[in-house]
Amino acid sequence: MWRLAAVLLFLVGIFALWADLLRPVTAGAGDPGNTLISFPETEVILNDISPAPYDEFGYPAPIRHDTIFVGVPGDDDILNNAGAVRVFSRNEGGLGDWGLVTSITPDVVDDEAYFGRGLAVDGERLMVGARRESHPSYFNPGAAYIFEEDPQNPANWQQEARLLPSLLESNMDFGLAVDIAGDVAVAGAPNYGSPAYGAAFVFERDPVGGLWSETAALVDMVPDFAFLGWSVETDGNLILIGGPYRDIGGASSAGVVHVYARDPGPPAGWTFSGQLAAAIPDAGAQYGYSVALHPDIVVVGAPYYPRPAGGSGTVFVYERVGSDPQDWPLLTTIVPADVLNNMFGNSVSVNTQGDRIVVGAARDNSHAGAVYVFDRDLGGPGNWGQAVKLSGNQNFSLFGAGVDQDSSGLLTIGENWYGSQVGQMHLVCFHDDLEPNNDFGNAVSITAGQLVGLQICSGDEDFYAFDVPAGQVISTTIDFAHEAGNLDMALYGPDFSLLAESTSLDDGEMISHTSIESGTYYLQVYGVDLAANRYDLALDWQPPPCSDDDYEENDDFANAADIPFGVITDLTICSADEDYFRVEVPAGGLLSVGITFTHDLGDLNLALYDADQMLLAESASATDNESIALVVPAGGPYTLHITGVNMATNLYDLEVKWTALNHLPLVLKKP
Repeated sequence: MWRLAAVLLFLVGIFALWADLLRPVTAGAGDPGNTLISFPETEVILNDISPAPYDEFGYPAPIRHDTIFVGVPGDDDILNNAGAVRVFSRNEGGLGDWGLVTSITPDVVDDEAYFGRGLAVDGERLMVGARRESHPSYFNPGAAYIFEEDPQNPANWQQEARLLPSLLESNMDFGLAVDIAGDVAVAGAPNYGSPAYGAAFVFERDPVGGLWSETAALVDMVPDFAFLGWSVETDGNLILIGGPYRDIGGASSAGVVHVYARDPGPPAGWTFSGQLAAAIPDAGAQYGYSVALHPDIVVVGAPYYPRPAGGSGTVFVYERVGSDPQDWPLLTTIVPADVLNNMFGNSVSVNTQGDRIVVGAARDNSHAGAVYVFDRDLGGPGNWGQAVKLSGNQNFSLFGAGVDQDSSGLLTIGENWYGSQVGQMHLVCFHDDLEPNNDFGNAVSITAGQLVGLQICSGDEDFYAFDVPAGQVISTTIDFAHEAGNLDMALYGPDFSLLAESTSLDDGEMISHTSIESGTYYLQVYGVDLAANRYDLALDWQPPPCSDDDYEENDDFANAADIPFGVITDLTICSADEDYFRVEVPAGGLLSVGITFTHDLGDLNLALYDADQMLLAESASATDNESIALVVPAGGPYTLHITGVNMATNLYDLEVKWTALNHLPLVLKKP
């Protein structure tokens, strides 16, 4: 009797887990190829090059900046259900197009392998699970593969390793879930053991020889159907292993997540750091169905955990305290705004910045599916507020079966049962709250300061307007990750003329420019070759930095600088500065003095004093120069006084001339 019950429970567990996502299409599910979702954030919908029923194109679909990897585990192009991975790239086939770069299959293709069901990418390496691949000694235990990109040819992905676990057995679903970070790869085998308590296997790459080998078999032999390895995640130092069917405290299938940390040794290895679970376990919650990892954040999906306000499905968010791998206190729980039993949490993703969590709810609206986006600090500091809900509109298409996002702000959404399980994949970019600011006429008015979390989507341009007085040094920067998508920046004047631009290949752009006139200036930020990316913007303007010229400290009569007749260039008036110059003038002639400068950068005035420091003349116009011409009957020292109006700062040139009376014209005119 016990054996029969165990077998029945095993079968129930298997079918229950798969039925949630792999539910057959029924009549009235929609017209394949004609029914699409529609919302303004969508950039593109990708379809397979050889679509066929039951291919399940689009689940999963990890993204690496301008490249998307789409699993097609049911692909039959070579052998029945052998599977494949399609690689799409931005601007492939034309500017703005997302074209197919290549299709990846293992060196030896196996039928019914479902290659592509597990999929993860990190840098130039791609890890692919083939959960039903055959073996000479075991029935369909599964396998995992690692491919390396040729940096000179993005279409060339070479098979670097075929991974098999040390503990092989039939039907273990090895490779159902995979993840890779640097030289660490993890593959789950949720059907390992009897009953299926599950396991995860760790493989590491020798940086010298480049070979991959198993370094740990993470097995928990608690005799229940935990399905550990249903979900896995690693950052190279921590490993999360989801077991959504683990019984806890009498609650059947409450679910658990095991946490392992790297132990530097010696000997080096992986140490069990503890487990995460709901504080109040609930039967059937399936906590650990999905997991996501940020260096300081762990996200766990429990698609059937009850919500206080009704409905089911909850996401648990934990935040690390310090560097202790065992210290992950619960930060918050996330639930959607609507009250539905929609399998909220069947897929989760947290972005590189740690400020956005995306949650799939594949059973929403008769299994059409939905995706929810939550942003940190939305609704208050520390709060994870719901920013948007995206919905599919074809029943049983499972929109949101898989989700992924990268640092550029792009989001991939798998809809693997769309159109008789043909499947499709959605690439989404969310505009920031300042849109539409796509041209000069719609430029957003800003002031000096910083704006964070801004977004450029493909083909998007952001314009900002700000008022600046003349003579100010405008300093503006944008910070972003260049590898995620190149952004450039340009500055325009009040007449919309281009003043400066920054077009580097760095992780940011910077412009510094002095305003010649007062008015409204404009800043433009755009993606190069239709790139998308997130960025932070900083803007400031200040009076230009002022350096003393070679005649300082000539700030009063006593310290006036002695100069000859002629022209002196590149003199400086700093804020609150005054310049005094003394010149010896013969008797009986015309003394002409003048300063030349750009008035809009700072107004300067000029005055002339005799040897007794008595004011003889001054010039205080609103033009680009000031000048004085005066007949001086008595010879001796005369003093020139230059000041900045209202503490203005500016550069100027000074000219001093003396003309004998017998060389003067009959009529004297002010220069």
